[in-house]
Amino acid sequence: MILYTYRVFKGPTVPDVVLALDTLVVDLVVIFMLVTLYYENPYLAIGVIPLASWVFLLDIAVAKYLVKVKGGRK
Repeated sequence: MILYTYRVFKGPTVPDVVLALDTLVVDLVVIFMLVTLYYENPYLAIGVIPLASWVFLLDIAVAKYLVKVKGGRK
């Protein structure tokens, strides 16, 4: 996770930063769900939904930005 964090802050390109952020969030979601299963409390899983939604919306926003900047598919 340290390498992901380094890549998020020092990524050479926007897709590298987004990919690192995606993998970091997926790891955090998995860890959070394991904690939820360990404590057997389904209310802890509520925090995962906004986190996963946020990263999904980030992916869509970056994809639209890259299509606009790069000119899209020809």
